[in-house]
Amino acid sequence: MMLYSMLHTIVSPITKGIYRMRVIGTEYIPATGKMILCSNHRSVMDPILLGTSVKKRPIRYMAKEELFVKHGKAVNHFLRALGAFPVKRGRGDTKAIEQAIEILEQGGLLGIFPQGGIVAHGIPFQPKSGIAMIAYHAKAPVLPVSITTNGDIKALKPVTIRFGKPIAYEEFGFTDGSRKEIKYAAHVIAERVNQLLEAKE
Repeated sequence: MMLYSMLHTIVSPITKGIYRMRVIGTEYIPATGKMILCSNHRSVMDPILLGTSVKKRPIRYMAKEELFVKHGKAVNHFLRALGAFPVKRGRGDTKAIEQAIEILEQGGLLGIFPQGGIVAHGIPFQPKSGIAMIAYHAKAPVLPVSITTNGDIKALKPVTIRFGKPIAYEEFGFTDGSRKEIKYAAHVIAERVNQLLEAKE
């Protein structure tokens, strides 16, 4: 992840100069240990905004497969060098889920935008169930995050990145990973992210 560290050092001050970023709740970001970072998805800049906000460790993003196959081999290799990996949207991508679980089992920070794509003004936040399934199989906690701004995310506009208290694995109440349990866990995650989206301070 040397490339990630190098780019973080270069890109972070540039991003902070372009966007009037306000970052809240960084004390909730663990320095080590498995964790799923779960955020709403406002724009293509979201991974950079979150990466700039998380200084302690690299984020391994699940990213839509199109980014890896439609922009040539150079972009494919670049994204993978940054630690990102592809996921096929709209269907059960077993390979991507297994890779996500492996990252978590190795103590990594997994970044997911579980709405299934960009939802520019999406309140309430409604995640797909895949994030809950990954949490179940990896026995991983979830760090809720919100990205908010007035209107579209643009240069020189204020944007707030708000991290919430992690949702402990035990809070999901998993016993057998049934469809009902997965649905409930997704509801818990949605509730916590929506609380951040609706926060005023």
